[in-house]
This record gives sequence, structure tokens and C-alpha cells, in this order.
Amino acid sequence: MSKYIPLSITVLSLGFVLANAVSATQQFAFSPDKKHIVTHARGKITVSDAQGKQLSQFVPQDSTGAHTGIMEIYFVDNNRLGIRLHKNPSMDYLSITDLKGKELEHYLGYAFFWSHDRSAVAHVGQMIHFADWPHSEYIQVNDRTVYPTAGPAYGKEAKMVHTFTPPFCWSPDDGNLAVIDEVDGADKGKYLVIIPTREKGAGTATNKARRFKILPQQSAPIALLFPEGVKVTWQGKAAVKISSAADYRGNGLPCTISLN
Repeated sequence: MSKYIPLSITVLSLGFVLANAVSATQQFAFSPDKKHIVTHARGKITVSDAQGKQLSQFVPQDSTGAHTGIMEIYFVDNNRLGIRLHKNPSMDYLSITDLKGKELEHYLGYAFFWSHDRSAVAHVGQMIHFADWPHSEYIQVNDRTVYPTAGPAYGKEAKMVHTFTPPFCWSPDDGNLAVIDEVDGADKGKYLVIIPTREKGAGTATNKARRFKILPQQSAPIALLFPEGVKVTWQGKAAVKISSAADYRGNGLPCTISLN
């Protein structure tokens, strides 16, 4: 029997897989005060009250161009929605809207993590999908590049290549961000980086990112747990703990790094 599979069937099968992958994403969320629920189906966002009465329905718009589907919806707070749209393998589009669908702001990149007070979102910044390899990543907070301050680098210009392992963890006072940075090229190795997030005094000696080398026996299990198996937590203000999201123990994890 021939093993030839018609291209049309292959494309249809791929479409089925993609459609089901999107449908398997998070599809509803309650507001923090439990007064509203947001859902999505067939590309439309619906906001209802606690009794099920529809308050609004809209199709989220990507102001930078076409997207390939809704990946995540949630309430940023009682009055704002976060809608993550997929654009390409290098970038998502996070749209922040009011409950009627009016876009308030948007962010490009991936791995989005909100501060405790929901005033800022940290993420890997936008990368050019088809640019020369390697790609050196960078971290932004509300569209402001915070580390490395030079921003992205591609190909031959990337003398030091940064690749970040999520999640990114905000300090209890939202003044610093803890991230795991794998550096290739100059200063090769894994680092815990503490990034000041407040704009006041940016670039001064007291407001620069600090790097702490992660030992090889701790780096190995982090690499195995990438991309979603790592947990980063602050231990007060002076230490950060790196562990397994599944509370795995052994081979160097968990470990606690002092910031003093």
C-alpha cells in the first residue's frame, strides 16, 4: 500500500492539531472580585456578570498585524483584561483591554510576568524571527529595556548571548526582578540576575543589575527542567531560592543564593 499522504489531508490534519492546541489553552477566568467572568470561543472574547448576563463581546485586535489565535485570557485586575495572542514562534502579543474590549496598551515578546501590584509586566522583548542566529534576548518592563540595556543582538554582533529561563520573579516590594540568565560567549555560564525595576536613578551605581554565578551542579538540573519546570522565589529581601516546580530534590536543587 502506498504511504503517500495527499498534501491537502496533511494540511487539514495540521489545522486540526493547531485548532485543538488553541482550544486546549486557558479559556475562561474570573475577576478578582468574582463579579465578572471572561471566556473565549471561535476567536471572540465574551465578558459576563456573575449571573451569566453578557456585558460585552468582541474580537481582540492585534495592532501590529495578523495573529494565529488566542493563547490566554485573564483579569489583570477587576477592570482590565490580559489577552495573549500568538504571532510567530519568536513572539506573542499581549493586549491589555478594558471590559468592553478597548485596548489600553500592548506588549510584544513572550514569558509575561506581572508585578504584585499589577502596575508593571516583565517579559522577554520582541525578537526578529528570521534574523541571523544566534539571538541574544533582553528583558523589558512595560516596554522599557532593563537588562541588558543594549537590547537584542543578532548574528555576529551578539558577542554575549543571553537566554532567559522563566519564570521571572518580582521581589516582595516589586522593586527588583529575579531572572535566570544563561550566557554564551563572553562570561559563559548560568547566572541569577537581580534587575532593579524602578525608573528612578536608572543606570546609577545603586540601580544596576547584579549577577550571581550559578554553580555547575545547580546549572545542570535547571537545564533539564527548562522551560517550565523551574521555580524562583524570594526569601525575604536578601536571598532567592531556585527549585523545581514539582518540588524535585537532588543534584543541586533546591539552592538558595544570598544577595548580600
